[in-house]
Amino acid sequence: MKKLSTVFLMTVMFDSIVCGYEYSDYDWIINPANGHEYAITLDWSNWTQAKAWSEEAGGYLVVIDDLVENNWLVNNFPNNFEAGYEDDPWHAIAWIGLEYIGGDKDLSTSWRWVTGEPLAYDPPWWSASPHEIVQPDEYYAYLHVPPHSSSGTWWNSITSYPRGIIEIPEPAALILFGLGGLVLRRKCK
Repeated sequence: MKKLSTVFLMTVMFDSIVCGYEYSDYDWIINPANGHEYAITLDWSNWTQAKAWSEEAGGYLVVIDDLVENNWLVNNFPNNFEAGYEDDPWHAIAWIGLEYIGGDKDLSTSWRWVTGEPLAYDPPWWSASPHEIVQPDEYYAYLHVPPHSSSGTWWNSITSYPRGIIEIPEPAALILFGLGGLVLRRKCK
């Protein structure tokens, strides 16, 4: 008698074991143009802390690929103010994942995204170029959001603490079927 057996392989992978702010703590918005999820950090902080919170949530500080994405962010994340400047349009800003890595501040090769990607397009700097880089606070970029009079432009000189925009390039729960297996990818919850 021939013995017939079926083997089912199930693999479950977890993105994070220990979490600070968890994925489920955020209100996520999906950008229909690229399918990525976005949220704003829950607290105000310096760039480094916003970057860490973004990673804890399963993503990274936003990487802006083009003007279309830049405009989508402006339209979907208004009214984010620096700590202590609530309701002051001049201080309506949010951290993005762009950092200065050295060289001529006006060259795109002097800037890098948190994902390691180079700055691929000419960004809409507030005054045609980044602010003079003198102190560590100026190594990181932020986005002006409504009601700022220059919404959509970027800048890198800061004296206070905004919140950051988190990006996740895939859905929170991604289930893949293939070759007899199931892979479940889960964010912290």
